[in-house]
Amino acid sequence: MLSDKLDSDIGVFIGLAIGDALGAPLEFQPARAPDNYITKYMSGGAHNVTKGEFTDDTSMALAMADAFISSKSFNAKLIMQNFLNGKMREIFHLVVKCSIVEIQS
Repeated sequence: MLSDKLDSDIGVFIGLAIGDALGAPLEFQPARAPDNYITKYMSGGAHNVTKGEFTDDTSMALAMADAFISSKSFNAKLIMQNFLNGKMREIFHLVVKCSIVEIQS
């Protein structure tokens, strides 16, 4: 069983990836009116994402988290190295898609 802290930490990253994937097709577009909000995953946008695919925002957050965990403190050089490794080798941008399971009642 995960500790409450670890469970919470993992939840933060899951929430980040889900929110990023939901908003990815809207990046660099003007704000929408509430009656035109996105309520499901879409493809397209500036990054030409597939449904549920997160962007470099999540990838960079994962690269930073890895650096903090590895060094147990802030290490700017390791963060930058992770950014470069992520860009060159796609280490932190797995082909992972977020999905929401619809619960039937």
